[in-house]
Amino acid sequence: MSKLAEHIEAWFKERPIWLQDAASRFIEHGDIKESDIHELTLICKKEAGLIIEGETIPKPRGIPESSLLKSESSNQVHLLSITNPVGINALNPRNPLEFGESKLTVIYGRNSAGKSGYVRILKHACGARCPGHLHQNIASETISDQGCRFKYLINHEHQEVDWMVAAGIQKDLSLIELYDTACADVYVNEENEISYEPGILALFRDLTALCDRIKENIEKEIVSKSSKLPPIPSNLHTTDSCKWVSNLNHKVTTDVINNVCEWTDRVENEYSDIKKRLAEPDPKAKAASLRRTKTNVDNLTKLLKNLTEALSQSNCEEFIKARNDAIIKKRAATIDAKKIFESTPLNGVGSETWKLLWEQARKYSELEAYNKIIFPNTEENARCVLCHQILDEDAKNRFKSFEKYVKGGLEKDADDAKIHLSDLKEKIGEVPTVEKFDLLLDSGGIDNEEERKKFQDLREELEKRKEKLLNASKADELLDIKGVGNIIFLENLSCLLEKQAIVYENDAIKDNRLNLQKQALEYEAKKWVHDQKEKIVDDVNRFLVINKLEEAKKLTSTYALSMKKSELADVLITTAFKNRFDEEVKKLGAKYIGVRLIKTKTEKGRVFHRIVLSNNKQGVPTAEILSEGEFRIVSLAAFLADVEGRDSKSTFIFDDPITSLDQDYEEATVNRLVELSKSRQVIVFTHRLSMLALLEDSAGRNDIAINVIGLQRESWGAGEPRQAPLPTQKPKAAINTLIDRVTKARKVLNESGREQYDILGKPICSDLRITLERIIELDLMADVIQRFRRDVHTKNKLHKLAKITIDDCSYIEGLMTKYSVYEHSQPAESPIVLPEPDKLEGDLKKLKEWRDEFEGRTA
Repeated sequence: MSKLAEHIEAWFKERPIWLQDAASRFIEHGDIKESDIHELTLICKKEAGLIIEGETIPKPRGIPESSLLKSESSNQVHLLSITNPVGINALNPRNPLEFGESKLTVIYGRNSAGKSGYVRILKHACGARCPGHLHQNIASETISDQGCRFKYLINHEHQEVDWMVAAGIQKDLSLIELYDTACADVYVNEENEISYEPGILALFRDLTALCDRIKENIEKEIVSKSSKLPPIPSNLHTTDSCKWVSNLNHKVTTDVINNVCEWTDRVENEYSDIKKRLAEPDPKAKAASLRRTKTNVDNLTKLLKNLTEALSQSNCEEFIKARNDAIIKKRAATIDAKKIFESTPLNGVGSETWKLLWEQARKYSELEAYNKIIFPNTEENARCVLCHQILDEDAKNRFKSFEKYVKGGLEKDADDAKIHLSDLKEKIGEVPTVEKFDLLLDSGGIDNEEERKKFQDLREELEKRKEKLLNASKADELLDIKGVGNIIFLENLSCLLEKQAIVYENDAIKDNRLNLQKQALEYEAKKWVHDQKEKIVDDVNRFLVINKLEEAKKLTSTYALSMKKSELADVLITTAFKNRFDEEVKKLGAKYIGVRLIKTKTEKGRVFHRIVLSNNKQGVPTAEILSEGEFRIVSLAAFLADVEGRDSKSTFIFDDPITSLDQDYEEATVNRLVELSKSRQVIVFTHRLSMLALLEDSAGRNDIAINVIGLQRESWGAGEPRQAPLPTQKPKAAINTLIDRVTKARKVLNESGREQYDILGKPICSDLRITLERIIELDLMADVIQRFRRDVHTKNKLHKLAKITIDDCSYIEGLMTKYSVYEHSQPAESPIVLPEPDKLEGDLKKLKEWRDEFEGRTA
């Protein structure tokens, strides 16, 4: 056994017995169960001197020899997808964000596409630093329970979990590490706990957490030891006897209890004499009675105010508007469904079973049968995806009407309107019945028949207005509330009752019987204490137990654990962490900056460090000295050094890690990300094509497959996953994408005319121009050079330039000239008309044929 292990074992022998037993359980089993916590709590309490009956307390165990140095957990998590985010920012995708099993995934999207929403979800679920607040969709009036579904691999086993924001960090996903701008600031500006810990320090961390659990159990038990003494009567609190009861503690002896609680015949006779002298009306009691009546009047006032407000003109108009809206939307949904399905030859169309069948047909069509054609395929010679028969015109029209119904939102609008109406109805509240209202008037002391009739009339007005409101279609159909002014009577009555109560209290203070009343209270208190003697004895015993529990709580102090962990961290963490940090700085090309790590403090079993400049003689904050690019690269180095110390090779997530770096830093960072993806999943969220190009280039040079996913903001919400954006697609895929868009544009031209067609046609021409540039870079020039890449690649590529002919150059140059014209402003007198869909499609298909031939051509 090493000297370090011997030293730690000797140190543990000086700790509380229960803590030694806990350490042995962690070492042997790696974790603590609830049954262990229960047993350890019993051992801790016994060690403090508590006698525990009815429990079997196990014999405490010491730490097994040579068992202290263990390695940390090596569980690995690989994120597969995020599905159905609800109530989070503007996210409302209809499809899951699929990361798949690729080691390197890039999520590309422009601003407002939804990247930040997904990143915020991950920060909260994974427990990232500075997660911020997850807001609802601010444009929506509906507040939803926030959450989503995660699919992931843990140690290569598939897992699926429905996660809610309110549940906090998800245990498995907490192994995922996420870096973003907020994280960068934390790493450079603030003290941070080091994430990586060797097994022995993890033991100290676990024991610290366990101390808090045991302490919490003991504190709960202390709270549960509630006194069985009844509350001291409110009028006796100031008496000497009751003050003694209030100050009971574990030091009170039996003799003292017997003396204070004594009650003899002599004392009884003295008390009876005083009561006889005070047997007359009590002004203080009268004051209390008046205040109870005042409370009842205030409650009645509040009830009538709430009902009057709920049935105000504005609230009624809102209710009627909501009711009419619900009727209109329900009628629209019914008519819409009837129009679509009344001519169908089979029953059940539009039912839930039918909708399920339709969605499965859509999935088969889009993934297998017609994966490049929007569902349903109603083009010429299209076949039904279920029976494979060729669709006639009637079937095509029916398919289109079915899809229109499925995509429509009238039924949902009707349901939402109905729910909103129900909520408004509930807010109105119930108008009391005549009988109940009579009781309320009685409790408020309103016995004048004329006044009672006014209030019953007001109650009837409120009741009739509510009944009319529930069926009214216009606000002017409602009955007015004429008796609102009666509420002022109640407010005046309340003030009068309060003034009368104060008068009665003053009468009691001025009465000559004040001293006699004080004596009577002391006798009354002494009698009450005498009656509670048995419970007072029990209460003192309760204090004796609580005192022992407080001693047990002291045995759960984490101070010694924190100090020892800090001492060990100097050897086991700080040096190793510094070395990793220096190595990461070197890999990222920032060694010249001259930064270093220093440990600053320990707190409750945690060790903190800070990044500082080596030659900072004036103590200026590091972030104020470094340039923005240096700040970013240093924080990234600290982040990688922190988490690379773990055995677990779980997912790394980077949210736009390169936002202000020069070319050298950018390339070094991209190469580091690609290098990391060799041993773990790396997910990068970015909005910059230049970064995407660098990642694709580096991944290609390292033979690493890269999965590029585009995010888009649609009319129904942000965060919709799409295929990679056109500028990022390979030429072959880009041409096919443009052909699909021409098909849609042709349909718009035929159905809506030239104006709507031009809206789609112009971007197609522009994107064709961009695609031609990509073809020149990747096909014609064989990927030797690219715009966002500094390096020139010649290996196994340069000879391909020999394939180029004059005809190739003329053809491509002709297309470039033809489609460049649409990028410039047009003369008002003779604007250039966009090409017809057939012409566009012809150029694209010819370009596709040329590219296929050129790709297969031998140099």
